[in-house]
Amino acid sequence: MGGFAAVGVFYICLLALTSFLPGSSCTVYPAMTVPSPSGKFSAFQEQETCTDDNQTKTVVWISDAKDPRTRWSAFRALSSQPTGTAGTFEPLRLQIAWLGEEDLLISFPYGTEVQGGEGTRYGVRVKYQETASGDRRDVR
Repeated sequence: MGGFAAVGVFYICLLALTSFLPGSSCTVYPAMTVPSPSGKFSAFQEQETCTDDNQTKTVVWISDAKDPRTRWSAFRALSSQPTGTAGTFEPLRLQIAWLGEEDLLISFPYGTEVQGGEGTRYGVRVKYQETASGDRRDVR
């Protein structure tokens, strides 16, 4: 019983310690919402700034219309991208297009450092396309 008591005291101390540590909080700004052709899914872009790194990120989420609380991240990248001239940045320009009910294309400028990848989740296939100007080209 003494060993269990020591483990219990350790966990209580750990919980008390972590409750006093500062956590990360985020501020989120919606940018656009793009419903799928039938409205079964929605893709929505948000700008997010969190206190842990203080960098603005562009995030694209996909949600199911039946349960909007169920959502998953389809794209994530830093929002400020270099424009070529040293020290010059601009907001990340995205184009979001449904190619079909379950096929989503996210186009972004060439050289964008994407945190994540293409794939299929919950029946929705997400494809990425780098473009010179951020303009969408036909990809099927």
